[in-house]
Amino acid sequence: MRRYYLFFALIALSLTAIAQPQIVAHRGYHQKDGAARNSIEALKMAQQAGFEWVEIDVNLSTDGVPMAVHGAWHPNKRVGVHVQRSTKAEIQEYLLSNHEVVPTFEDILRQVAKHQTTGVVIDIKAHNTPAIQKRLIKEVATLVSRYKLQDKVLYMVNIEQSVYQLKRLNKRADNILFVNGAYSVAWRVGLGCKYIGYNHIAWAKKSELLEQCALYNVKTIAWTPNREDDIRQMVKLGIDLIISDNPMLVRKVINEYY
Repeated sequence: MRRYYLFFALIALSLTAIAQPQIVAHRGYHQKDGAARNSIEALKMAQQAGFEWVEIDVNLSTDGVPMAVHGAWHPNKRVGVHVQRSTKAEIQEYLLSNHEVVPTFEDILRQVAKHQTTGVVIDIKAHNTPAIQKRLIKEVATLVSRYKLQDKVLYMVNIEQSVYQLKRLNKRADNILFVNGAYSVAWRVGLGCKYIGYNHIAWAKKSELLEQCALYNVKTIAWTPNREDDIRQMVKLGIDLIISDNPMLVRKVINEYY
């Protein structure tokens, strides 16, 4: 019986590998001159380049505003602004490396709505308490609904309760990426998630992950291969979405195979 399931899993895997991978510009196309990570300009550059997705990080300010920032600290390393302990005004007092203010998540969605050919992967960062985490998720989901972008977003969370909350707020689960690797593929599929993600090293080392994803017919996501050989390996494996800081290099490698 196990051989039976494995046989059909491998067939499904071979069929899914036919589909061309989609490119996710990690924190925007920030390699372009004039862009910075998680900036509006980096988002515009990704849209102009025609990438299918852009990944944006979100933290919550103390006055309840979702901000497009990767870590808990302001991306300008010369200042000591802790984003999760500061107001929107305090965060925006200091500029990004390209002289933009730190955008709010709503600023990001406003730009996404102008060019909906590029969707947004929303990396919702962990916060100190469940109450703050729930508030951030509610704010994010409310904004997505306000801009009518439910079909252009993919939520990325690492807490199981966040999955349940998003399902209640979002009325669906197929656009939720639960990235906690401590949970099995089967468990995450049982939650209703249609996307399974791991870093590129895990995908390369554990072939059983791909077999399981093929068996459950879910989409696969890899982060963050930036070197050409790592990107090439993800393309060969047939990963569905590739998140990279070098999205143009990902495109180059994809074009060699498709």
